[in-house]
Amino acid sequence: MMDELRVTTARNAGTFLVGEAKKFAECWGGQYVVRGELSLAKLRQQEGVEKLVVFSVDGPVIEGIGWRYFYHPSMAALRALQWERNGQDPLVQALALQAGETVLDGTLGLGADAVLMSLAVGETGKILGVEKSPWVAMITSHGLAHAVGLNPVLEAAMRRIETRCGDALDVLKDMSAGAVDAVYLDPMFRYSVQGSSNMQPLHQIADRRPLRRELLQEACRVARRRVVVKEAVHSPEWERLGIQDFSGGRYSRVRYGILKGAGI
Repeated sequence: MMDELRVTTARNAGTFLVGEAKKFAECWGGQYVVRGELSLAKLRQQEGVEKLVVFSVDGPVIEGIGWRYFYHPSMAALRALQWERNGQDPLVQALALQAGETVLDGTLGLGADAVLMSLAVGETGKILGVEKSPWVAMITSHGLAHAVGLNPVLEAAMRRIETRCGDALDVLKDMSAGAVDAVYLDPMFRYSVQGSSNMQPLHQIADRRPLRRELLQEACRVARRRVVVKEAVHSPEWERLGIQDFSGGRYSRVRYGILKGAGI
């Protein structure tokens, strides 16, 4: 799947980490390479790649030139805490989620939105997260499946998320009308909202293409109730996509556009 993927370990890694690195490489169609005493710069030069996945006790990290990307549940954990306190979240409100519902997140990214949706639909619900970028997908899917030391309810919500690497349009085309209750789309970095520096490495590996009208049409066909699109408040995408119904706080820097689903 990823000819350019090279997976290695931290220096002096034990047998377990080497085994995990090899399994990760095989799962994502890459190659495991022995680290030895080589620096990451030397290993990149040896393999002819710009980035490496390095396994350590904390999991896989993408090491680029001057940047690194790894899974961290901080944003999901913060939003989950707020959800537990008051049962409110702007995204959950925009989607009007109920326990037991099924949602397709067509732009999984860091997975924080998917975690909130998983909490909202509960144990009887289902979240399918689709991510176009294989680099983002591999880190997020591993993080959701393996993150520990968190609130048990949060960990359970993370484990319930089904992740898939691929194009959301292709996934939607294979689904029947009204197959899910809602579809969520959050195109990454189209019109930037100033945020955490922790997001900056994503610029190196994320899918930054605009939403296609065909994708919205398929989303509206597959969603029984509604499709929700997240964008910056003053983004020109709203006009281009023809979205006129919105949800979101008066002073928020983002808002959620709402489209009707198939109604099946």
